[in-house]
Amino acid sequence: MTSLLMTSPPEHMAPVALTTDLSLEKPLHGAINLLVGGLTSLLVVVTVISSFLFPSLPPWPLNIFFAFCILMTCGSVMVLIAWYRQGDLDPKFRKLIYYMLASIILLCLCANLYFHRVDSGT
Repeated sequence: MTSLLMTSPPEHMAPVALTTDLSLEKPLHGAINLLVGGLTSLLVVVTVISSFLFPSLPPWPLNIFFAFCILMTCGSVMVLIAWYRQGDLDPKFRKLIYYMLASIILLCLCANLYFHRVDSGT
């Protein structure tokens, strides 16, 4: 009869610690992060200000709601970025963060086009 005692696994099966060490990232990633984050932040600020000022004062409730929805989306991205920087999020989620930032940029573009009444000219 064989014993079912717990034994340690062989060395080649040792668990590997998964860490996200931000100091090991390439300098290009830092530049891309600053560029995309800066562009997104600038567009969000312009969109929120435009929602209050355009097309006229007092602001339209629909414009305020549109800006609020964009800010709520930004909140979820900021949580993901914070988790990523702490190392709690797998590095493969960086692409998801970039995708969500691109979605926010497109939402801001659509919102500003709507606020400033840009249409087909008909």
